[in-house]
Amino acid sequence: MKLKLLYLLRHGQTEWNAQRRMQGRLNSPLTEQGKVQADAHGAVLKRLGGVDHLWVSTAGRAQQTAALVNSHLQAPLEYSDMLVERDCGQWAGKTLSDVESEDADGLQALRDDPYNHRPGGGENLVDLGARIAPLMPKIKQVERAAVISHGVVTKALLQHFLQLSPEEVIRITHPNDLFFRVSFNDTGHCCDRFVLGEVNPEQPQAGLFLSDLPPQQPIQSE
Repeated sequence: MKLKLLYLLRHGQTEWNAQRRMQGRLNSPLTEQGKVQADAHGAVLKRLGGVDHLWVSTAGRAQQTAALVNSHLQAPLEYSDMLVERDCGQWAGKTLSDVESEDADGLQALRDDPYNHRPGGGENLVDLGARIAPLMPKIKQVERAAVISHGVVTKALLQHFLQLSPEEVIRITHPNDLFFRVSFNDTGHCCDRFVLGEVNPEQPQAGLFLSDLPPQQPIQSE
């Protein structure tokens, strides 16, 4: 494997994120805050040395983020449907309050088993891992790669590259103002994260997880 550094970015905050509305394969544009986040991520990545290639979800919010990020990097860019957020079926376009009132059993099932349950009849993390798998060999052929995708797609990507267990995967959270870096060498790998708003956003925080405890609310407005 040629890959030495992999950066995993989520799109900037969108209008539906702010409303806690499920997006899935639907889309809403970046908020002003989301645009600032995307631009800042690009600036930090440039100061970290840039990337050789950028892979981007075809969702509008990811493409909008990529344009701002890549204004700093000027890297070759490739869009892929394989990186679109997981399908959340009948929940798409609904707020979490809507889902709570209309499909309380389904929401509880997701909370009980966030790895295997298919929200709204859509995709689970097993499905998502299988969907992204064909793209992984291409990413591994680049020394410094970046992916701009979505919160749940990040879970599947990290599981693939780090061989995480389901229990570890469901603990991952990916806010819009954070990106991960995975470093590979002959002896293994390590993972850290960069968070906007820190005193020095170019100083990484060690580790993959934002908390040592499993999240109380494993559902985000995807």
